[in-house]
Amino acid sequence: MGILTPAEAFAARAAAYDLLARFFRQGLTADLANELRQLPGVGDAVPDNVDPDGQAAEHYRVFGLDVFPYASAYLEADGRMGGETSDFMARILVAAGNDVAGPEAPDHISTELNVLSQMCRAYAEPNETGVVLHGDLLAHLLSWLPAFRTSVHRCENDLYGRLADLTIDVACDHWRSLPAGARNIGGLALPPPPNLLSDERTSLRDLAEHLSRPALSGIVLNRNDIMTAARSLGLPRGFGDRSLMLGNLLGAAGTYDTVDRLIEILEELSHAWKDYFDDLRASDVEPVANAALLWGDRVRTTLELLSEIRRLTSAAE
Repeated sequence: MGILTPAEAFAARAAAYDLLARFFRQGLTADLANELRQLPGVGDAVPDNVDPDGQAAEHYRVFGLDVFPYASAYLEADGRMGGETSDFMARILVAAGNDVAGPEAPDHISTELNVLSQMCRAYAEPNETGVVLHGDLLAHLLSWLPAFRTSVHRCENDLYGRLADLTIDVACDHWRSLPAGARNIGGLALPPPPNLLSDERTSLRDLAEHLSRPALSGIVLNRNDIMTAARSLGLPRGFGDRSLMLGNLLGAAGTYDTVDRLIEILEELSHAWKDYFDDLRASDVEPVANAALLWGDRVRTTLELLSEIRRLTSAAE
């Protein structure tokens, strides 16, 4: 295949973004499976037979229970939908000529990818405002996409992991293709974390809430992380969302004098996230490198917190 013209490259990106948006919104369907089988590096991970009910259940397992598909979950202090992140995406939607009230929230990954698809389709007649919107949205997306990608991989579904990889590859290639003046290098500013240990009222529940908020801790704990830790320590973790499960586990660890070992497990998970972000700092895509620096620093703060908790726990014994 010869080198694509700029117009052909943007048409290809538009198609890729559209395909990825549909997958992240609804999961694997028979129609999507036929399209995905044509993609190099992805096709061999698509099952031969697509069971609609089974695939719907898998989509819910990944994006309903374990992976946050919303930018707000990564960038807002409370980890909830809304806030400045949703407001930013609402402004992008309006500027791109879209209705804010769509099938998904403005900051759902499928919404962001769908807008990028529309922008790429419109690039046949570029204008200064349109090119700047490309850069602004890509810088935003690339500030949380690396954390999203790794969260998807840790759900142990090969197809989902490959498509998460493809998403960040397409977005990075898109950013590199923009004129230098439109390459927004990113202005990610994570909310400042609270000094939990300076407040004597801090409880184990507060610690669980903190560790369950990516913007505060720099890590993304999934339900399997918590269940695996509970099994390894022989402790109950109860049911509910990950914050509640982790709070239950921390409480049980305090009851059975295994807080020190649980903190070690959380440190091991945090070190894995730190190493991942440290590797990304070498990226030639500045929004990724700059975001990785901030995320890595946030994980280091969490490691300092966990180390101090372990020291205090040991001193109290």
